[in-house]
Amino acid sequence: MSPITDCLTAITPVAALTNATASAKSDAFLQACAKLSAATPTKCNTVAGTILSAGSSFNIAARAGALCSALDLCSVAAGCSALNSGSLAGALDLCTAEGIVGGAATPLAGSVQPAAGSCTSSASCTISVGQLCQIPPAGAQQTCSCVAGRDVCQSLGTCVSYCSLNSTLSALAELNAGVTSCDPTSTSASQCGAGETCTAPAAGSTCQRWSCDAVSQKLVQAPCTGVCVPQTLSMTSAALSDDGRSIRVALSGFAAPLTQVPCTTVFDAASAALVGGGSALCSTSGSTLTVQLTANATLKVGSSLTVLSPGTVLVSAASAKAIFTGSVQVAGCSSCELPRPRVSGPATISQPCETAGGASLGLGAALALPPTFDASTSTDPSGRAQWQDVRWAVPASVTGSGRAVLVAAADRANALTTARERLRLSLTADEATSLADSSDYALTITVTSWLGTSASATVLFAKASTASKPSVTVAGSTQQSFKISGGIKASADAGAVCKGRSLEWLWTAVSPANWPGLPAAGVSGQQLFVSPPVLAVHGQTIGLRVLANYANDPASQAAADVQFTAVGSAPVATLTGPSGDVTDDQPILLNATTSTDPDSTPSLQRLRYTWACRREDYPTPCFADANQGDQTGTPGIWSLKAGTLSNDKLHTFTITVSKEVAAGATPLSATASISVRPRSAAVPFPRGSLKRQCGLSGCAAPHSTDRPLVLALVLESTFSAATVSWRSAEVAAVSSLTVS
Repeated sequence: MSPITDCLTAITPVAALTNATASAKSDAFLQACAKLSAATPTKCNTVAGTILSAGSSFNIAARAGALCSALDLCSVAAGCSALNSGSLAGALDLCTAEGIVGGAATPLAGSVQPAAGSCTSSASCTISVGQLCQIPPAGAQQTCSCVAGRDVCQSLGTCVSYCSLNSTLSALAELNAGVTSCDPTSTSASQCGAGETCTAPAAGSTCQRWSCDAVSQKLVQAPCTGVCVPQTLSMTSAALSDDGRSIRVALSGFAAPLTQVPCTTVFDAASAALVGGGSALCSTSGSTLTVQLTANATLKVGSSLTVLSPGTVLVSAASAKAIFTGSVQVAGCSSCELPRPRVSGPATISQPCETAGGASLGLGAALALPPTFDASTSTDPSGRAQWQDVRWAVPASVTGSGRAVLVAAADRANALTTARERLRLSLTADEATSLADSSDYALTITVTSWLGTSASATVLFAKASTASKPSVTVAGSTQQSFKISGGIKASADAGAVCKGRSLEWLWTAVSPANWPGLPAAGVSGQQLFVSPPVLAVHGQTIGLRVLANYANDPASQAAADVQFTAVGSAPVATLTGPSGDVTDDQPILLNATTSTDPDSTPSLQRLRYTWACRREDYPTPCFADANQGDQTGTPGIWSLKAGTLSNDKLHTFTITVSKEVAAGATPLSATASISVRPRSAAVPFPRGSLKRQCGLSGCAAPHSTDRPLVLALVLESTFSAATVSWRSAEVAAVSSLTVS
């Protein structure tokens, strides 16, 4: 039989496991794939990992043809027309259960048929009368169809008028600086909110308000007699984020836009030092100021932040002359994340037998370096690792004379001056010697982060007066991480080994049980390497156990456990299209579909695209009506007709590319941007292209700072004599460079 026929025969039973869990389907596929001589282990692992992470968004596990095609055993383009499976005969079909044309359909669970009045893109709406498709940011129903083995899904929304769009309402709030119009001559006290005053425009100035015209469905400006403005511009409250990495400050009014400016330009010197100095970044959005704390920040709950005066860049969106003033006390987070304690130490305290160097050592001499339990690799969500408190304790399960020994050691560690010193607990040689032989010893450490949240971890160990078993440990912490695209690397040690005896090593998976990333029989050797791509999903925890015993002596077997957390790679966002100055008579096509997922293949990756546009004179929006091009018809592509954008204004388009991750896992995303400024085609201006010159590997990776940066400017022949100058907002020195 041909490789594709062999594959369909082996994989069809896997495709029939419609009610099994993703883990069971992945395991079954891996076992079937291992029997296919034409399939490589790397391909098997990649496809099995896709099944494992697919969840309810990708039904590839139910499609034998799609699975075999993903193994590169055949494709529709390559022919594969004379296939047979049971009663079916015909060409390869990537969307049927059997993989052959005429087989059973495999619709994605949860897909719905579009209801009357629903839309998947603005093309489904009547744009001529100002309608656009508004899709909920989360929880939207989806309609899906299988195309070439993949589930192509579109979120369902409703057609609403441009003036009713959430984005339009937000734009109006930004344009009007969050203030509402009022009549200064009115005696009504209900025109403005609490703490606001109805104010007429200053002498010599006019009052203008943005609104959305219900007839034309466009943003327009109209005169007003007055606006409600805050009586004072101040910070009204501040609170830490749940992970302790930022502060959200509520303002009494809308602030002028700030995007990641040094916080030293917002706060006074003392406050800026608390948040991390010049490396801390501040941004505003409406009436909210966000402070990104650095790893060396010293701010704590209850600290005060004071606006820089004079000279702060925190000013009103309505008038740059109106500045924010005052101080605010920082409150704690509402649902603070817990720290992650990690403790390592010897699995067994024992007296070694005669070593390769000579006679047997007494236990006291062997313990010249006392047993130490180390929690210094513990982390907290903010990344600061500034511990409010660290405490050791002995669990109630530890009894007998050994309990008093361990309690004394814990008390000694807890009496150390600083929390950082208390992260290590060491037993003296006398204490280790006095412990009775037992396999039930334990120590618990509780770490309290600077956020005030606490978490505990317990380390188990044994005492053996004679080294009948090796003392097995895993290098590094008992909790480690690995890159899915980089593989798992682990190493074990057994300390001093008895003279003339060798060890037998075996690595096994303990959780999830029968994890298919390792053979069922385990992997022998003192070091372990699981080649990439590892059969795991981002955020998944895998428990491994290493076993060691003296050769031909199973009774001497000892073990040590380690937990590995899978870390997926962020997608690589790529955005192509015209950039810089362009003529206003040409359409603009922005394409992000060449973005990639390093943990997958182009045929299996599942990426989501979110677009944004920002004008240089923000908060003026990029679009003042429903004419906004099409960004939903083809995911990852935004097409704009000529004349859609305003002339002589720089428009920055940003694509956020996200990959699907398991529920509760850290999101993985990346962004790319292109800036475009339309100019009148009737007035000639120099045009060309500017690109970074790269090596054979291309320009996919960021430029390395230890290598020269070479840019190639190619001007159209008509403008070859144009004068060239350079400018960079980040590197002012480039203005002195010349073209060579």
